[in-house]
Amino acid sequence: MSRAVDQLKQRAGAQSIALAGHSGGATMALLLAQRREDVRAVVSIAGVLDHGAWTDHHGVTPLKQSLRIDDQAHKLAQLPQAHFAGARDRVAPSTLMRRFIREYGPFACVMDRVAEQADHQNGWLAYWPELLAWGRERLARCAAPWRASGLQLR
Repeated sequence: MSRAVDQLKQRAGAQSIALAGHSGGATMALLLAQRREDVRAVVSIAGVLDHGAWTDHHGVTPLKQSLRIDDQAHKLAQLPQAHFAGARDRVAPSTLMRRFIREYGPFACVMDRVAEQADHQNGWLAYWPELLAWGRERLARCAAPWRASGLQLR
């Protein structure tokens, strides 16, 4: 995945990136962010942010061989993050998102929002313009380290 990001950055002529992920892709985005120096923000939508808590919640077999964010969560402390959950989501409930934020903090700039009419798959399109504007505005407040380096959130 990191090589693919490098290729996309090169094609776009970008110096930094923001990563976004849905469901298990949110875990992948955070794991990738822990390992790269060029990630400026992470956004999750209906994210499975802690697969240990997620498997416990659903009473399913733990993912013992999978990487976990908590192994290196301290690397995320200065990274702006926006996490969105659906109030009707039974796959990745908002309670797990908020637990992740509480347990893996203190993050310098992390925000969360619950979309009342969204579930795991549906309802997000209606919220997208609002969430995008909200996330950009909030993440821009957190961008002081990036501004100091001459980069801007877009």
